[in-house]
Amino acid sequence: MQEHVNEKTIALQIKAARFTAVELKKVLNKYLAHRKNVKRGKKAIKSVKPLGKTTLENLSRKYDGLKNIEINEKNIKDFEKVAKKYNLEYALKKDTASKPPTYFVFFKGKDLDVIDFAFKEYLKSSLAKDEDKRPSLKDRLKTMVEKSKQMDKGKEKKLDKEQSL
Repeated sequence: MQEHVNEKTIALQIKAARFTAVELKKVLNKYLAHRKNVKRGKKAIKSVKPLGKTTLENLSRKYDGLKNIEINEKNIKDFEKVAKKYNLEYALKKDTASKPPTYFVFFKGKDLDVIDFAFKEYLKSSLAKDEDKRPSLKDRLKTMVEKSKQMDKGKEKKLDKEQSL
């Protein structure tokens, strides 16, 4: 019976003033730790399913019974942030028939409770933004300029100056 021995060659490049057995041991331990992390990373990548924004075609191919909600163009980014927070898989479809374009967000019917919760949080955050809306810096500067002009009209400049000796 013949024994098959598999050998692997590893090329490591090391810069050192003196290369000792201790240095070789450190380098090999670092290499083995790196290999262990790489193997863990590959397993983790395979087990994670893609979530987030996807195409409508892929979503309909995977799941039956898609549900949708309608969102205007201003609020798309806010909704995407909330959807990413809750790991929702969704697809966006733009409706150009309406004058301000609206978007339809499609998602699987099984996630209805999660979508409902995420949508409530999205509405809460969008309402909070509207309440906290302060006037822009340009608007504030315009009002200040107008006030200063009104103040200057009330004052008269005195040009009478007497010469002193």
